[in-house]
Parts: sequence; C-alpha cells; structure tokens
Amino acid sequence: MSPPRGSDAPPGRPRARRSSRRIDLSTLSSENAERLLSSVVVPRPIAWISTISRSGCTNLAPHSYFSPVSSDPPTVMFVSTGMKDTLRNVLESGEFVVNSVEDSQLEMMLITSAELPGDEDEFAWAEVERTPSWYVRPPGVADSAVSLECRLLRTLRVGEATLVVGLVICAHVASEAIQASERIDLRELPVVGRVGPGAFTVVKQVIDRRRPRPGDLAALRYESDGPT
Repeated sequence: MSPPRGSDAPPGRPRARRSSRRIDLSTLSSENAERLLSSVVVPRPIAWISTISRSGCTNLAPHSYFSPVSSDPPTVMFVSTGMKDTLRNVLESGEFVVNSVEDSQLEMMLITSAELPGDEDEFAWAEVERTPSWYVRPPGVADSAVSLECRLLRTLRVGEATLVVGLVICAHVASEAIQASERIDLRELPVVGRVGPGAFTVVKQVIDRRRPRPGDLAALRYESDGPT
C-alpha cells in the first residue's frame, strides 16, 4: 500500500510518528489553559461586536471565541469572560451586530480591545465609521465586509465565561463577495483571524475541495492500493 498523500515516507515504510507531550490541564492556571487552547484551536474568526447600552452609548469590541451554531434557525455564538460591556449591553438590549475584520482594520480593532469605561464610545475612540442597522439598534461597522444583525436567543454560563447565542435576522455582505445563487466568496476580501495571544493571520489563500461521496472513496482506495 502506498503511503498517504502528502507523506514523505518511502513506499512501504510507515511514517515516523510525531512525538508529543501530555499536558494535564487540571495542573494549569486558568491563564495558561486559555493560552494553550487559544493557540491550538486556530485559526479563529474574529467577531467585532457592536452593541448599545441602556443609556444609548455604543460599544465595539472583538471576540475571537466565535462560531456559527446552526443554519435552521440561523444562529451564531460568541463567548465573553466576565461581565464586560458587550455582554452587559446584550443582556440589557437583547441585540448585537457581528462585524468581520479585514487587514486594513486590524489596528482599529486592536484599539477597541482596550478596556475602557462603560460610558466610552469605542467607535469614536478608534475612529471607526458606523452605519445604521435595519432591524436592531446597535450600528454596524461601515467598512466591514460582513455584518450580521442578531437578536439574543439564549445564554449559557460555563465557569467564568458566558456563551451567547444570537439569532441572525439580517446579513450585510460586500457586493464583490456575492456570487451566483447567493454563494459567498471572501477570497478577495482579506479577513483577519486569530492564531494565538497577540498573533493574527490574514486569509489570502482558499483551497477548494468538496466532500467526497461513497463512489469517490472507492476510487481513491483503488488509486492508492492499485488493482487487485
């Protein structure tokens, strides 16, 4: 049998197994555990979340523990550690907007990650242009390639963290990223992802592959092993 594709092992010889170190997370501090997890679950998309307080002050902050949850209904989730302004505003208003971050917005995004008093407007502080939303009170980021208007669906407390699930009710997507049949292609839009503490990446390469069907698997096995 031939070696797996991408292997540099000679034919007929198994590839050397990579050595590993066992880490018992119960022995780590919460800070070191967070550093480990945020360095191995990569790359992570950044949700640049805009909210509005009960008094009408807008807030903008990045959250890299972020992911889609389901498509029916369309939902996304993000995580907040502690009672930060974003979480407080979402709990009070029941609304938020998730904005994408491009490479040209990286410095502004970093400014909005600073811990400012609750009555400070990060849009103004970081000189980020805002745009009115259609269905929710918080504004979106005008130059973001994607903005998702969300309503709070539920929250779940996990230790010191709160998982927030939002129902996506409206999406704003840059026209150049929309292809036929409403398919989205962001390869022309350099979106920023998180790859560890203080480390980021820009998505510039996209590899197109479709999920194999049963017939494809049989063909691949035949190609690898050869005819019998």
